Amino acid sequence: MKTIGEVLKSAREEKGITIDQAVHETNISREFIEALESESFDKFPAETYLIGFLKNYSGFLELDSDKAVGLYRSYILSLEPTPIEELIGPKKNVVARRFLIWGVFAVLAVLAGFFGFPWLIDVVGQVRAGRTVAIENSDEKLPARELHPESPFWEGVVRSSDVVVLEDTVEVATGGDAGTAELRLVIGEVGDRIRIDGAEFGEWLMMLGEEIHIPNSSGQPAWRIYLKDIGLIGGGAVIEIQEIASKKGETDLLAGSARLFDGGDEERIQVLREGATTTEAFVLDIVFQDFCLLRYQVDSKKAIESYYGEGDSIRLDVTSGVALWGSNAGAVNAKIGNEELKLGRDGEVFVYLVNWIIDEIQGTYDLFAASAR
Repeated sequence: MKTIGEVLKSAREEKGITIDQAVHETNISREFIEALESESFDKFPAETYLIGFLKNYSGFLELDSDKAVGLYRSYILSLEPTPIEELIGPKKNVVARRFLIWGVFAVLAVLAGFFGFPWLIDVVGQVRAGRTVAIENSDEKLPARELHPESPFWEGVVRSSDVVVLEDTVEVATGGDAGTAELRLVIGEVGDRIRIDGAEFGEWLMMLGEEIHIPNSSGQPAWRIYLKDIGLIGGGAVIEIQEIASKKGETDLLAGSARLFDGGDEERIQVLREGATTTEAFVLDIVFQDFCLLRYQVDSKKAIESYYGEGDSIRLDVTSGVALWGSNAGAVNAKIGNEELKLGRDGEVFVYLVNWIIDEIQGTYDLFAASAR
């Protein structure tokens, strides 16, 4: 049976499509197309991007996108280690263990009958006290730590009260020079989950096998954290931290929108409203025709990212402007009133801006929409 990489490469070659043509038609970078075909999945910043590009690329090659994702999942599962039960062999004789347990109870009953039940209660209390001391001593040997993960990828053990320190690149207020700030994440354990407390950045509860994206000071996803293992002997968990590389157009898209509209290509620009005396709130309706990973930022607030499938819809209330970033332009039907936004073709990654721009000569406002790619 062919692997997902072999299926993609064979489909492309059978259609006589070069990688350069695929890059041009899908707007997916050469690096990611080659990574899909060679199964170099570690080149993707996060699995969310990988699946989005895989669906887009397989759709471009006229393959079943869901089956393509299924092949990818099967490939990942084939890399998983053999279950521990299969390695250590069958369980030991349960009947023998039951006889041993009942034997211990019988001995304790005889001793209790000879010395009296107060003696038995005292023994049990001493055992419990010993276990408590042992646990306390164990905790003393494992002090809280301050961890500084290496970029762009780090894997390690974290325990309750550990502090994971991530470097956040920000703009220094004086002079606009690039500087760094610290994002401190406090680790805790809640049953079979770990808690990550990022103070004003948010708080997350993670189950085994779950991943989250931590935002930076600009509100953009900057780090991927994956819970690989939990319930270690002595407590703690194993996590992976991967820095998500920022891409052109994925930061604060609204910040430079005026420059984009001033010098933009007329073919990429739509004029939605003209001559308004002031900026007016508007509603952006989005209906999804197929799978799409969409990130949107309304009025320079915190960006939101999520998956959507066929039939899903969202409505955004916008005051001044909205920025859209998505993995499949053909899957998104976006409208402001009766005006449909021209996002792009099937399989294209799109970056799109809708913003009020002042006409300084007339003293009025115009609502423009434009592709930033």
